[in-house]
Amino acid sequence: MVFKSKYDKFWKSIFNDIHNALTRVKDRGLVILSVKKLKQYSRVRTNWKDKMIICRDKIFLKPRYSPLKSLLKILLEREKIDTYGDCLLFKITSDLELVIKKTSYYDSLKYVGKKESILTTSLMKYARFRTFPLGSNCVCDKLFIDYKWRELVLLSPVDLPSKPGIYVVRIIERGRDLREISYKLIEELAKTKWGELIKYVYLKIKKLRNISNCPIIYIDHSVNLRSKYRDIIHLKHPLSIVFLGMIMHGWRLDYGFTITSKEKLPMKYEEILKRYAEIHSSVPAFNK
Repeated sequence: MVFKSKYDKFWKSIFNDIHNALTRVKDRGLVILSVKKLKQYSRVRTNWKDKMIICRDKIFLKPRYSPLKSLLKILLEREKIDTYGDCLLFKITSDLELVIKKTSYYDSLKYVGKKESILTTSLMKYARFRTFPLGSNCVCDKLFIDYKWRELVLLSPVDLPSKPGIYVVRIIERGRDLREISYKLIEELAKTKWGELIKYVYLKIKKLRNISNCPIIYIDHSVNLRSKYRDIIHLKHPLSIVFLGMIMHGWRLDYGFTITSKEKLPMKYEEILKRYAEIHSSVPAFNK
């Protein structure tokens, strides 16, 4: 369960400053922000000192107190942690300054003790998925209000349940022109002179032409969401090559899912496709 903290409001109010600091720390190595207004959110707290270390998507040192735990949750929810191959130290000082410092992987290992784990910790599980999609809004968003979301390339099969459900692929950010993607893929495949492969891929990438203003490009269902996602990354899914081509050319894709019973799965899937078509007068781009 995602915990709510009284400090969430503060971190959200200065999130743009934090995001800019995370960008600057790549080159500067150290960025310091004043967070003195944290005092307004607690009349009794006297000790604000705390720190955490994050390496890629792993927590090496977990925060001990609510203020920094709250910041961690907000960062994970918005997927804004980029450690640029190193590790980031976040520290709140006694003077109420937030220090963000780039440190090395090996220097961070000293914080990993018996109670700490290099593996993804339980603290990250509550923020592994967002409750909202990224990217532009659409009138069809109301169909997916109970879905959980994470960027497609950040997912691992173990993140997903081995349960029946409906999943959605949605555009976060558009990249290169779709015609250019199609041309580049076919151009590279033509070098193989493998006629049947070229024909197969061409039939798949033709679906790129169907993409419209709606960010939802694909809706499907599976009796095992984890297994189906594994098919996508192992290039066994019919649309794997299309997703790969888009991502390689600057497109960012979101993955959303909801769990349902095996018995109701076909009915739920047909229902959401029907409701989508009622809104857009057509099924999603890659369902055509």
